[in-house]
Amino acid sequence: MELRIMQLNAGRGADATSAILEIARDNKCDVLMVQEPGGFFTNTKTLPRILAQHYQIYMPDITDGTRPRVVTYVRKHGLEWTPVAQTTLTKGNRDVLVLDFKTSSGQVVRVANVYNAPVGCVGCGEGTEALMALPVFEGPCLVAGDFNLYHDSWAAEWWAGTTTAQATAFGDFLEAEEWELGLEKGSITRMSEGGGSALDLVLVNQALEQRGWMTSCEVRPDLSAGSDHWPVVSTLRCGKGQPLRREKRFRFAQADWDEYRRQLEATRASYLEPSLSHLQTRRAPEHMNRNIDQLAEAMQQWIFAAMAAAVPRTPTTGQGHPWWTAECSTATKDLSKLEAELAEAHSAGLLDLVLHEAVTQSRAQAKRTLYRARQHYYREQADKIEGNEIFVARKWALAERQYASPAMQDAEGRDFVTSAEKRALLRDTLLPNIDRQHPLQVLA
Repeated sequence: MELRIMQLNAGRGADATSAILEIARDNKCDVLMVQEPGGFFTNTKTLPRILAQHYQIYMPDITDGTRPRVVTYVRKHGLEWTPVAQTTLTKGNRDVLVLDFKTSSGQVVRVANVYNAPVGCVGCGEGTEALMALPVFEGPCLVAGDFNLYHDSWAAEWWAGTTTAQATAFGDFLEAEEWELGLEKGSITRMSEGGGSALDLVLVNQALEQRGWMTSCEVRPDLSAGSDHWPVVSTLRCGKGQPLRREKRFRFAQADWDEYRRQLEATRASYLEPSLSHLQTRRAPEHMNRNIDQLAEAMQQWIFAAMAAAVPRTPTTGQGHPWWTAECSTATKDLSKLEAELAEAHSAGLLDLVLHEAVTQSRAQAKRTLYRARQHYYREQADKIEGNEIFVARKWALAERQYASPAMQDAEGRDFVTSAEKRALLRDTLLPNIDRQHPLQVLA
């Protein structure tokens, strides 16, 4: 069972964020951790770029209008892990986001997305401070992100040798807590004319290291998205699991309600008669509660079976951004090819300024290509609007994203993630069983 994780600092670029989402989808990445995401931000809204039909977006628990500096995307369908957002651990912090990934067999791995703002920026150093302040997690844990710190333990060979008090404190913390580097020491993740820097790190704790779950961790300049950072891809593999089933939503606007009524009539006997018979024949108080529960469950199954036959669901989730064109793919692939050549030159100890300039120009060209494609698509859609459709378009433009709700916990600390699990927990908590002579007295 595999968990494929990609990370990238998008530099607040909307085009780089869109591109890395497409690249992550094409390369079958289960998790995409973005630092400094691009998107639409105002005083009242926070709308980072999304690929809603393919990825579920997770954000820090922060006040409205605050720009998050980390977001994590998790594949919606066919994932063998159940994601659980641990937002209470970092409530109010926009630089750290913690998710637990659980399997059906009970295995858990914690993944933390971190951005540490450099000196001179607002909130400088808050990311690493929050990370070091987190309670110790005894299970396997992977931490990844842009730390903007230089230290002898991980710096590239072009490092000038100077460090900061925060870098020293963070290096001491990693040594004391026995964290290991996922990437090789000195792995360049951000290029520059001076040779590049190792700012993006992957850290694994001893529990993850000892289990041997990490099978690969590498910088991937060939998957460049137009940011001045290169993506990093890590792969974890452990045990066996079962994909989390996520049903596609019903499209009620296209429902065949006549067929729905026919289905209800045709299946009424098979779904309801057994439960109704038990309710009528077993009227003893000790049987009534169970019989009523069974009837309620049968009615729910009856209704959903009719809906499944008469109401279509949303289409496949395999598509990417609707405005993405062949030119967008060509531009990003050309850029990735040049980035890979530049990385190869640097690994050989060469500083090719001509190639570096070609990469810079290719980044600008890719950004222009993506911007024009997106602009053309939405202008074309706007030209199709007629009559009252303008109100539908306005509603769409003002809509907020659908973010994943956090998991719930019962009194024993067990997590409840899916809608069905949360519904059952709320029912059992708010409507506990009441031992009465007649179950309908509960409504009195």
